[in-house]
Amino acid sequence: MGVVDGSRRMGRGLGLALIWLLGLVLVSSSAGAAEPIWPARPVEQFAGWQLSESWTTPVAPGVVHLEERFVNGRGERLVVHRLQVNLEEPTVRVRLSLPQGEVLPLETCSARARRESRPGARVVAAVNGDFYTVTPPFAGLPIGYAVREGELVNTGYGGWMALGVWPDGRVDIDTLGMVGEVEFLPPAGTAAADGTTEAAGSADQAEVETVSFAIDQINRPRGAGGGITLFTPTYGPGTLADGNGVDVVIRADELPLRPGVPLTGTVVAVVAGERNTSIPRDGLVLSAAGYSGLQLAKAAPVGTRVKITVHLVGLGSRTSWDGVAQVVGGSPRLVVNGEVSSERHASLPWGNREPRTAAGYVGKTLFLVTWDGRQPAWSVGATMQEQAEYFLALGAEEALNLDGGGSTTFVVREPGAAFAEVVNRPSDGWERSVSNSLQVVSTAPADGVLAQLLVSPQEARVLPGAEVRFEAIPLDGAGERITLPSPVRWRVEPEPAGESGGEMGSIDPAGRFVAGRVDARVVASAVASPAGGGASERVVEGVATVRVVQAISRLELLPASVSLDPGQSVTFTLNAYDAQGRRVFLPASGVEWTVEAPAGVGMFIPAEGRFEAGEASGTARVEARAGGLLATAQISVGQPPWLIEDFEEVSDLYGDGVRVNRVEVGQGRAPTDPVRFGDGSGRLAYDFTGQAGTSGAYLLFRRPPELPGYPRKIGVWVYGDGQGHWLRGQLRDGSGAFFWIDFTRASPGVSWVGWQYVEAEVPAGKPLPLKFEALRLMETKPDRKGRGTVYFDQLRAIYSEAVEDLTGPRVELLAPATGSGTVIPATAAFRVVISDPGEAASGVDWRSLKVLLDGKEIEPGFDPDSGIVTFQVVEPLAPGEHELLIRVLDRAGNPGEAGEGTGIAHWTFRVEG
Repeated sequence: MGVVDGSRRMGRGLGLALIWLLGLVLVSSSAGAAEPIWPARPVEQFAGWQLSESWTTPVAPGVVHLEERFVNGRGERLVVHRLQVNLEEPTVRVRLSLPQGEVLPLETCSARARRESRPGARVVAAVNGDFYTVTPPFAGLPIGYAVREGELVNTGYGGWMALGVWPDGRVDIDTLGMVGEVEFLPPAGTAAADGTTEAAGSADQAEVETVSFAIDQINRPRGAGGGITLFTPTYGPGTLADGNGVDVVIRADELPLRPGVPLTGTVVAVVAGERNTSIPRDGLVLSAAGYSGLQLAKAAPVGTRVKITVHLVGLGSRTSWDGVAQVVGGSPRLVVNGEVSSERHASLPWGNREPRTAAGYVGKTLFLVTWDGRQPAWSVGATMQEQAEYFLALGAEEALNLDGGGSTTFVVREPGAAFAEVVNRPSDGWERSVSNSLQVVSTAPADGVLAQLLVSPQEARVLPGAEVRFEAIPLDGAGERITLPSPVRWRVEPEPAGESGGEMGSIDPAGRFVAGRVDARVVASAVASPAGGGASERVVEGVATVRVVQAISRLELLPASVSLDPGQSVTFTLNAYDAQGRRVFLPASGVEWTVEAPAGVGMFIPAEGRFEAGEASGTARVEARAGGLLATAQISVGQPPWLIEDFEEVSDLYGDGVRVNRVEVGQGRAPTDPVRFGDGSGRLAYDFTGQAGTSGAYLLFRRPPELPGYPRKIGVWVYGDGQGHWLRGQLRDGSGAFFWIDFTRASPGVSWVGWQYVEAEVPAGKPLPLKFEALRLMETKPDRKGRGTVYFDQLRAIYSEAVEDLTGPRVELLAPATGSGTVIPATAAFRVVISDPGEAASGVDWRSLKVLLDGKEIEPGFDPDSGIVTFQVVEPLAPGEHELLIRVLDRAGNPGEAGEGTGIAHWTFRVEG
């Protein structure tokens, strides 16, 4: 920090610093003059990846979404989502979005897109932004610079790159620096050096009394050494600084803080030695420790007038970034001047294959791109080299890598939808809460006048004779779905246009197309009537392409495995694909169905592709043949549950976690620990306190068990601790991709104390075999980061909807009178009734009955019909406290209703001396 007491300051130090940073040249940044790439087109190939299929969807005027699917020579898959934004379109703008409007919280991209969308200013798309800190209490702090709507949100770490968008649509990427200065003027009425009284801020007074300091950073954690940090209301409610510094609280004349625009205010408080000083919503806090703090306190008594000026500069280009509208941080640059960048970042390996997010531009066209990853059956992810080559295929001048991994999120408003939603597949299995994001906002008016017809599917590959059902989606100029006054008209044309028709196929008024033997164009048309009359009507058309193929390379029958109850049915879907993995529509007449099923297990209806289960239990096999290929599916009828883990022995289990202080996996043992069945349970102890972001504690299998068939659900008994955390399961499918299932919702989570049985649905259509890998206890909310212990018992795969007995026998003491401390005779007679109520009751297992008096097992008499258990104390009980325990199970293995989850009913008594 620089501290200067002197005359004629007038910002001289600030000016010198700017001149040094800019290399003696202060100019505005300028983008290249490359032509924007319109219309948006898919990338055919890059870095060894070949396009297999793509979809192009208009989102709003000047905004297009492309989903591209690629394959490589190793058979790997890569899914890319690209948003192409024409920044010359007057109804489109890009803006930085902050989680809950502040620097430090974490929030999903879709949640803030929904919250910040307004009529007339719709958030139509978004991607996650900068990398961020995950260490409390500063979790969510972006690594790099951030500017939102011209406001300097925070400065960044040195050397971190930034992408900036200017009000006129120009885009730039550079390393940023900040030069900041605060000037203090004494309060009004202070005596000048000549003994006269001057008004605050007068020229003479500034000449003599002005004191200025350099501002080192904005909205970042204050250090213990020298340097001044400026906090604005956008940081959050408080500074989060320790009590070893000085905070000068300022009421601002006008907010927000903008680079190049002086900000003035008045000191209203000077706070020393306090933690987490509040930041006023209409003000600022200057904070410093050590010698800098002492100098700051000396220069800024209450009433002092303050002038703050900051400038942003591009260090690489030596240009001023004052006036930039939006800035997001990232690293490294992927493309520089139309070539693959040579920049590397030590903590971000260039060659690692990961989920990725990046932004690039050419002229005033902005590209926001994500690559899904860590899901081999869906998408393996991209290296930074592949990212760079993708942008080169777009003709990008420059491109910047943004935060990736589990943070990679692509949000877009589908045609006619009210809000933007996640359309990519985040690698965590759910959308992660992240720091800042980049949003695309459309201000195009929703006038209800037909502007375009979007035909879906946009392209169909077919065998001759196949049937395809097309849909025409009518949209107005803002991308809002509208209702047409008359039906859409359909026709078929040659493809390419102008060629002879041949056997192109036919389409009916409902959009049902039957393929011929040559390629064709399916055209939907409708009349657009102008709003308010005046202009003549016009015809709007939408087009889809039909490609006729002669062979298929892969056949798939879904679901590949299914479990049914007697009397239930399932309808199968047969999918065909070409050599590039693109779907091909099949003619119904070209499919041959066969079924193998024991008598009574079920029957198959080929015309409908439906199997109806009978009353007998067993397995069946369905086969479909088409194009010389075979696809099969397995059906299980009435299959009983399969025990995955009974937790009687836990050497095959271990603990792990993320953003957690402690995870411990062990065994609970009866009678001291909660046990639902047998003698053991699985114990998961955790501590999330003080952690930010999504915390998780995992109970994992060293050798994940393979599940027979295809279960509908996974069930488990959970002894809850009432902390309300989210309980999930993790499985891995036959392709090696993992996925998650939910035993509870994220909220209220495990909200109960004691034993409760929970089940999680297993999503259909996963490649077999399935393996169960982990139980996961998760927490996303900062105010619920606690510690605790949960227990598990009887983890099972469920194949049927049959009602099960899940409650244990009821044990009631009839005599003597109940109640802790009850006085009984020394030779008391005991009478107990045991029952097993409930619709699915399995009945009492009398072989399991154990009665213990003061720890000694006794042989009672019992009547299975009435459930009455009796015994008489023969040897007089000694004076004092005594305990009776009864343990009993039903035929399903459920323990009797008990205290503390041990499965033991117990009472205490007292014998007087």
